[in-house]
Amino acid sequence: MKGFGGLLVALLIAVMPAYSAMCPAWTPARAATEIGQLQQQLQHWDQAYYGQGLSAVSDTDYDNLQSRLNQWLHCFRSPQAGYAAQLPDNGEHLHPVAHTGVKKLPDKLAVAYWMQDRHDLWVQPKVDGLAVSLVYRDGRLVSLLSRGDGLRGEEWLNKAALIPAIPQRINSDRAEIVLQGELFLTMTDHHQAEDGGKNARSKVAGAMMSKQPVPLLSRLNIFIWAWPDGPAQMRDRLAQLSQWDWAWPRSGVSRSGMKNRSRAGVSAGFMTGCRLSRTAW
Repeated sequence: MKGFGGLLVALLIAVMPAYSAMCPAWTPARAATEIGQLQQQLQHWDQAYYGQGLSAVSDTDYDNLQSRLNQWLHCFRSPQAGYAAQLPDNGEHLHPVAHTGVKKLPDKLAVAYWMQDRHDLWVQPKVDGLAVSLVYRDGRLVSLLSRGDGLRGEEWLNKAALIPAIPQRINSDRAEIVLQGELFLTMTDHHQAEDGGKNARSKVAGAMMSKQPVPLLSRLNIFIWAWPDGPAQMRDRLAQLSQWDWAWPRSGVSRSGMKNRSRAGVSAGFMTGCRLSRTAW
């Protein structure tokens, strides 16, 4: 399947230039076949990425092929049709706050258009590791949930005690605190643009999904990117997170490679993009 995927990407990228509004001159039968094959390939990659932590295709190629599929669906199905990543739905535990993900914009012009007339903007690192929810009750960690399908995830609390970057207790008088963040692997002197991701995300996924504790857990770090019920002002949120030792960067984290954004490599412990929002977490 992997060989087929590589061949499919090479062929599609070779014959398809950048996104075009033109619809292929296909018969309905040909269109159904082409759409079905590309949907199947994207679903295969989604399963590997979200279910096993494996990235078999570059972010750019995936986005280009997803755009191409959406164009075909628009041409041959309906203007409202579109393909979205297929997330695993085998989680058993409900997230206190849903994981909604981040919507990508294709270029600087789209970002500028989105930003116009918006003034309450903030920027944070886009660390693409394994998304999790942390739940503290009366200052004690009681749950560490995988992202799953965004609504339900797997309980990883037994692994949290083996990850020094995750405090088992925090100093807070709140009855409950829900945080959302990204688990990633810290690496020393690693440059994403030069060295690639080195399967860091898949290593994190393997460590978290293993039934037995593995030494790699001690090297994992976490970046908190959302506090849904936190203080209204960003400065207050950051100040409190700093008191809980969750300020960025934590020790051992490299900030190299910030301009190279990859779905697979950001979990190596450095920023490779940014998250832009108009509201506080």
